[in-house]
Amino acid sequence: MHLSPQPYVLVEASAAVVAEHANAITGVFYPTMFEAHPELLNVFTQANQTVGEPPRALAASVMAFAVQLLDPEAPDFSPVMRRIAHKHVSLGMKASSYTVVGHHLIAAVKLVQGDAVTPEIAAAWDEVYWLFAVGDARAHELGRG
Repeated sequence: MHLSPQPYVLVEASAAVVAEHANAITGVFYPTMFEAHPELLNVFTQANQTVGEPPRALAASVMAFAVQLLDPEAPDFSPVMRRIAHKHVSLGMKASSYTVVGHHLIAAVKLVQGDAVTPEIAAAWDEVYWLFAVGDARAHELGRG
């Protein structure tokens, strides 16, 4: 998996700032997503939400994945991707949920970082998210066989 050339440059330039605000981003992301899509409350363990485990895990996973996209020498993310995929399947996450998650995640990035997130930067991080989501789905499919 590789980022397109323009998103690569934008993600590389903004990765440190996104990483610095990753916990704030996920802190906005989950409440707004659950408010708009309460049906997802059944997919995400609420006890874990209160202690902050999923927000930290999401932030760390997306940033580690972005690092792998930027640095071919970074550790292989495939084992982590397989573990994430199995977790999502065990929680009953459906393919349609990835669109909802992506929408709310990028919206949270924009809200937390404000005007620093140009439409081009948002699109670049959207590409990172979709590569992550597709990799998650692919990891799940590969794990079946």
